[in-house]
Amino acid sequence: MHHPFSRTCSVSLAGRLSVLLLFLFSLCAAGPALADKTAQRKQAHKEAAACLEPIQGKSEKEVQKADFALVAVCYEKLAEKGNFMAQHNLAALYEMGLGVKQDLEKAAAWYRKAADQGFPPSQTGLAMMRLQGKGLAKDEKKAARLFESAAKQGFPPAEFWMGNLYMNGVGVKQDYAKAAHWYGKAADHGDARAQHNLAVQYYSGQGVKKDEKKAVALFRKAADQGYPPSQFNLGLAYEAGSGVKQDKGEALKWYGKAAKQGDKAAGQKLKALGGQ
Repeated sequence: MHHPFSRTCSVSLAGRLSVLLLFLFSLCAAGPALADKTAQRKQAHKEAAACLEPIQGKSEKEVQKADFALVAVCYEKLAEKGNFMAQHNLAALYEMGLGVKQDLEKAAAWYRKAADQGFPPSQTGLAMMRLQGKGLAKDEKKAARLFESAAKQGFPPAEFWMGNLYMNGVGVKQDYAKAAHWYGKAADHGDARAQHNLAVQYYSGQGVKKDEKKAVALFRKAADQGYPPSQFNLGLAYEAGSGVKQDKGEALKWYGKAAKQGDKAAGQKLKALGGQ
């Protein structure tokens, strides 16, 4: 039987802006592994951040290709000197074709240089390319090792992906308990996708002891971050009275939030319950 709360999240391999972390100011929210713990890391951050001057203070619409080209030139100079943050962001530019001609082999090469210095976002970026076979040979086992290295440093996107790999048996032996372990790590770091997937496991008892109340608590954490699948599942929980007291009003509220973000199933639920 299809479980009503079985909608899980697995990030599209093509849509990876959250993993690329192109702009250095996004690093501050990327988890404890990226905290400035050493003088070397602080200096690397300071130098690479200066490269963003051509786009500082500009909106997304105001930034021009020429601006990214200047950023790329700056990154490359630093990258050649071994600055791992510049290497990582230069790789991202080559991967997306921003400021430079798209070149997946160069992207992989620069990710590798930063990854070899133990930089978790670059290990994750290289792992994603390994998983896809973009810019270098596809190798799921090598991708898994790279994800694990980054995950063990507390990098939330890598923790989430380790959960995905164990859930689906990609590059590792399928293990639902280990999937829950890594989703739990990422969930503790505030990753809404991981909170959602772990909640689904608690609802079904897959790899963990079944606990609908824990599932609802996790769905709520992700839903409060604006994550549509969790908003929809929270609506289901209130409609059915699973893990919470049955409440049609709350169900309509959460279906409505998901529907506003384009969730078609939530829109259908709203109509069925007379909320539209």
